[in-house]
Amino acid sequence: LLTLEGRFIGRGGEGCRYEDGIMRRFSVQSGPIRVWHISEFMRTELSASSHGQFHQGDTYVIRWPFKVIYVGLRDIPSRASDASREQCVYFFWHGSQSKITEKGASAVMTIELDEERCPQIRVTEGKEPPAFCRLFDGRMAVHMGRRLMNSTSSPTVIPNTPRVRLFLVRGEVPSEGYLLEVPAQLSSLRSQGVFLALQYGNGNENGSHLSGSMLQKAWIWCGLVASETCKRVARYIMDRLKDR
Repeated sequence: LLTLEGRFIGRGGEGCRYEDGIMRRFSVQSGPIRVWHISEFMRTELSASSHGQFHQGDTYVIRWPFKVIYVGLRDIPSRASDASREQCVYFFWHGSQSKITEKGASAVMTIELDEERCPQIRVTEGKEPPAFCRLFDGRMAVHMGRRLMNSTSSPTVIPNTPRVRLFLVRGEVPSEGYLLEVPAQLSSLRSQGVFLALQYGNGNENGSHLSGSMLQKAWIWCGLVASETCKRVARYIMDRLKDR
């Protein structure tokens, strides 16, 4: 769970905590995030449609503005929350296959972007805190390969991606769930896992952008001993995918 500058953020949604001996409820209100794709020599800001679309071979910087609002016993903001100022944090996300030089570049560019002197947090693929995943509300996906340098909206990966793609469903809370791309073959399936198989039209056969407009068919595959929690997360992600 996340704590920033001494302030408890938790999972990035609603929660409770003891403060001055009193159990207090709070709500984290997010502002519009910004996302940059980082290469060794440059950074490229991505359009909103690409937010949450990460690649194992790349690094990214994410700026998250937020406020923490404390709620009184009658579910109205307490007076203390009136003074709550907007804060922000910079995450720099490293894919499992990203280059060491680009990891270093992401740290340097985060410092350059951070005009507000906000906290900076390194996030490694597979170890994302719940508050980070919640930023994308079920629309986060980690793709195989790399994003093309000149792509800001509908990226492509190297090598070419097959038209039928397979994703492992990760996460225990629907709004924190995300997809991890795995090879589209039977050996990738697991009895404890839940997977999404997505078939795209020709317009997206080389793309790695989860576009609902290009989606032709989708299947949820549930392993024999997969948990009901993971199945709920998969259905939530599927609904978000339809909305894209």
